[in-house]
Amino acid sequence: MAHQLGGRVAKAPHREFGHADVSKVAGGGGEGVADLLAGLPEKFTVWMSHGDKIHEVPPGFERVGTTADCEFAAAASVGRVNRLFGLQFHPEVAHTPQGKDILGNFVVRICGAKQDWSMASFMEGEFGIPSLRACMYTTHTQPLPIIQQPPLPASFSKNLNPPQRP
Repeated sequence: MAHQLGGRVAKAPHREFGHADVSKVAGGGGEGVADLLAGLPEKFTVWMSHGDKIHEVPPGFERVGTTADCEFAAAASVGRVNRLFGLQFHPEVAHTPQGKDILGNFVVRICGAKQDWSMASFMEGEFGIPSLRACMYTTHTQPLPIIQQPPLPASFSKNLNPPQRP
């Protein structure tokens, strides 16, 4: 994203892999960034895994988080209608303890997603079936654990006629 929008990205002097401590940059990125990092301490641990480095953020972006080796560990656009956020670390992995909070802040605070749904209501509304469990029990002669289900949408697997088991 940084490169595509006019920033400068190049190979890092050394590959960064493992835990790192991100420090928030006071006032960086404006109000939206306060939402992204809301509830996190001023310094928090993340998981890094990269061999490149952002040497200069694109026009209109500000640094909002740094590590000892990564000047732009977190960056955000300022003054854009469509706010953009970039993270040089992995919030989605278990090695980033507050990663779930960062992703939750993005989905709920920034994107405005409501937390008023359940998987059962999603399946019923999206695919017109009572639940995934009902789908599992009606499509197989013997129920399989969910992890062994074929990677098909429930609406497809519901209508498939799987081969009979011996």
